[in-house]
Amino acid sequence: MYDLRVGPEASPDIAIEVTGAVDRKFAQTWNSGPAKGPKQWPLVGDWAVQLEIRADLKAIDEQLPFVLQRLESQNFEGGLPVDHLLRRHDRATWDLLNGLGIDFVTCFRSSGSGEVTFAMAGQGGVIDSSGASLPGWVTAWLRAPGQNDILKKLAATTAPERHVFIPVDLHGAGWPVESYLLTWHGERRLPSDPPDLPEPVTAVWLASTMADQGVRWDGQRWSSFVARSPQIDN
Repeated sequence: MYDLRVGPEASPDIAIEVTGAVDRKFAQTWNSGPAKGPKQWPLVGDWAVQLEIRADLKAIDEQLPFVLQRLESQNFEGGLPVDHLLRRHDRATWDLLNGLGIDFVTCFRSSGSGEVTFAMAGQGGVIDSSGASLPGWVTAWLRAPGQNDILKKLAATTAPERHVFIPVDLHGAGWPVESYLLTWHGERRLPSDPPDLPEPVTAVWLASTMADQGVRWDGQRWSSFVARSPQIDN
């Protein structure tokens, strides 16, 4: 059964399937770590920790407080990237932080309350403000084996229009598409190429879970739409 319809149940005008583009490992790490908010540890200062997707959250809870305490005992202040320089000059600390899946730690307040805030390492690169990457990504994503269930559901309805709405989560579509969907609306141009939608899909809607504006292909042209506003129930 598809998710939404426009029109009567027996003969809908539009059938809509909603399915997110999600990096499940990223989402799992985010929901189990940063999404739960800061931690209070027996520290002098306040810290921020940037996690990789592979972060071992259980081991971080067990081992990271002692690492930060040791850094405080050395009067460390500022940021500490877990990179080749740390590996060269302090292999033991690099081994431990890298093994935990930590990308960066910083003491942003040397006299604080022992609050430790977690974030995820982001993607980066050239911003695709023209949407050149979008049609190809939509085509490949809808035609991937993992989306077969979407096509089966829409093929089973008599609705003449069959739409797919894709909320794109962070890391769910790769940086080019993510950067385009996150670009401020006034700076973003609509894609010039059409997607090659698989049967029976006739239209596709895309919006980042972090943005207010989305784009849609209606079978003939691209256009923008409001994905989030005070008038829309999120």
